[in-house]
Amino acid sequence: MGGFDVMSDIHIDIWNKMDNNLKKMENRVKNFTVSLIPDIPNKTLVIPGDLGNYNLPNLWFFQVVSKYYENVLWVAGNHDYYLETKTQKKKYNYISDNRIIEMKNFTKDLTNIHYLNGDKIELDGVVFGGTGMWYDFQYSQQIEGLLEEDVWSLWAKKSNDRHQIRGFLPMEKFKKERDKLKQVINELDVIITHVGPNWSLTPYKDEDSHYNNYYYFNGYEFFNNKKEKIWCFGHAHTELDIKIENTRFISHCLGYPREGLIKKFKQVKIK
Repeated sequence: MGGFDVMSDIHIDIWNKMDNNLKKMENRVKNFTVSLIPDIPNKTLVIPGDLGNYNLPNLWFFQVVSKYYENVLWVAGNHDYYLETKTQKKKYNYISDNRIIEMKNFTKDLTNIHYLNGDKIELDGVVFGGTGMWYDFQYSQQIEGLLEEDVWSLWAKKSNDRHQIRGFLPMEKFKKERDKLKQVINELDVIITHVGPNWSLTPYKDEDSHYNNYYYFNGYEFFNNKKEKIWCFGHAHTELDIKIENTRFISHCLGYPREGLIKKFKQVKIK
């Protein structure tokens, strides 16, 4: 049945610092993008969120990959909503969703770029779909017995999302994203979300376990399906490819420069 390429958490602007010389920066971003593409790419590229904190470098990335792939599928990650600077906040009227609207408008003429927001698309007999999803603060409440207000307090102190995302609250966002996923998930062969659905896969243990509240959601309701699926996600910057019952979980993140070297998109075979 072929396959696809995948990478999340590319963080384009972290690897390619913003520059007042836009032409110089455009060339740098485009060369960086080419360096991620395998020698023989598959027809489809999957991006489970976190392209970067600024839309212009994201557009340059899409302009390159659209030439190498027949279809590029992406969902929004938390960093794709970030409003880091005063200039950004004013530009987008203090509403993070306006960045997504702009990104869709930027790519409207790139007809093989598909933003998934509770959508599905069938390619060569394989049904891809998903949405960015969000975290649900459930880990410490269910596993560690913390109260909801205690988890909120941890998030406010530890997560950059608290300061960089404007216009919606976490649980409000989670419920909307969950409802979108419910509408399509039973029809999908390949599920794409940014936030991971299974905290048993977490790298965060012991004193770092609180991160699971805002790096995963409780997606166990979606696992009781006899149909075999692939679930691509990111957010936690983990590298894994593991099958649990009928679901194959794949996370292939570029992450931040301090976490490792440049690597290629992962190539996934579909049996």
